[in-house]
Amino acid sequence: MMRFISLLALLAAVLFNTAYADIDNIDIGGDFMFEYFFGDNFDLRSGDNDEVDFLRTEFHLYFQADLDDNIMTRITLEGDRALDSYNAGNINNLDDDIGDLEIFIEEAFFKIADIGGSGFSFSAGRQFLNFGDDPNGYDYNRWWGPGFIIGDSRSNDPLLLTQLGSYEIDPFDAIVITHQSEMTQLDILYAQDVEDDLLGPSDVHDNDASMTAIYGSYFGIENHQIDLYAAYNDQNGPAGSLQFEGDKWILGGRSAGDITEGIAYKAELAYQFEDNDINPDWEADALSIQSGLNYHPDLDYNPNVGFLYTYLQQDGYNGAMSGFNSPFEGKTYGMIFEGLAKELGQEDPFNPFTNMHIFNVYGGFNPLNNVALSLDFYYFLLDDKITTPDGNKSKKDAGMEFDSQIDYQFNQNLNTFFGGGVYIPGDATEEVFGEDDQAYFFRAGVKVTF
Repeated sequence: MMRFISLLALLAAVLFNTAYADIDNIDIGGDFMFEYFFGDNFDLRSGDNDEVDFLRTEFHLYFQADLDDNIMTRITLEGDRALDSYNAGNINNLDDDIGDLEIFIEEAFFKIADIGGSGFSFSAGRQFLNFGDDPNGYDYNRWWGPGFIIGDSRSNDPLLLTQLGSYEIDPFDAIVITHQSEMTQLDILYAQDVEDDLLGPSDVHDNDASMTAIYGSYFGIENHQIDLYAAYNDQNGPAGSLQFEGDKWILGGRSAGDITEGIAYKAELAYQFEDNDINPDWEADALSIQSGLNYHPDLDYNPNVGFLYTYLQQDGYNGAMSGFNSPFEGKTYGMIFEGLAKELGQEDPFNPFTNMHIFNVYGGFNPLNNVALSLDFYYFLLDDKITTPDGNKSKKDAGMEFDSQIDYQFNQNLNTFFGGGVYIPGDATEEVFGEDDQAYFFRAGVKVTF
């Protein structure tokens, strides 16, 4: 994939005569983070000594250049110590890598904007993709986190403990063609997962998972955005913790906007059709609904409070592999339960945690000009009762989670943070996995931007 993208870059340089173009603007920078992490009981198994603490370092170095008025390129390197040392649901088996330093290409792409004044743009290379929800976008899109359907190239894997405490997402190797007008935007894209299989290389499977999608947006109604999309996902390998191999087709629509100046809303509906190559009896056609409101009045201390509801449902649980599970979704379950829900499902190949109601109440404010506080509460309720190992039917309560973080900004280049979370198992989790101990973590660190 990267070799093909490199050839495209060379071809673009020839076609658009940029090989010897003057560089109008160069931006070089990066950041460095040092963090202490402590966590306990992430696999919810009685008697396991899964307490963990470690020091983590991470840095980014980026180079961005404008090669012409409408042509740019960006390269970012990431270095991370203990990147793959632990995952949230299998904490005792991956500790040999602790302390290893991994350096890899996080971004390496070029973009040609508004080609010949036609409204078409083209980008190719390793890049971040996020459609719909956009934390850096318009007010009515930035309250919901990364995109629900297209957000994270590794989100089908358990959440890494080294990533807990942030909504860290991963890039794609992608080609994107965009047409933009005053009221519409249409994106056609092909994207591959970046090093999808965290379990290691396989002699049997192709570990790359890919997505071909078309995503259209309409902006003709002031302060509103209406989206329609279709995605075909080809998972040719283990492709994460669910061990799915086959195809998924996802069709959906989304609307978001400002009801008033201080109230934003979101409503999204998607339906998934599945073709399971491992066992056709495990196929799961499934429905998802996500809707929310956020209140952010123009007041001192910049308060905001919101509610986000997610419904993951499947047509008939009988023997199916899972319910709704978009391979490249953004974070859905909360910081701790994101990993637990996907990894613990391997106790039984039929994962109950993709058929559930997720209630998320969240908010934040700035008690001081340079201090920001954020809070999240999640409640998880299974859509259907499941059969426990002793043959009984479980209850539906899957538990609750509290997450919080406080950031203190010394100046524009130096920021410190302290945060943590706790997951409290519900009756269903206790009955299925035989454990009622809480899982929790906290992290503290400093980040320097330059």
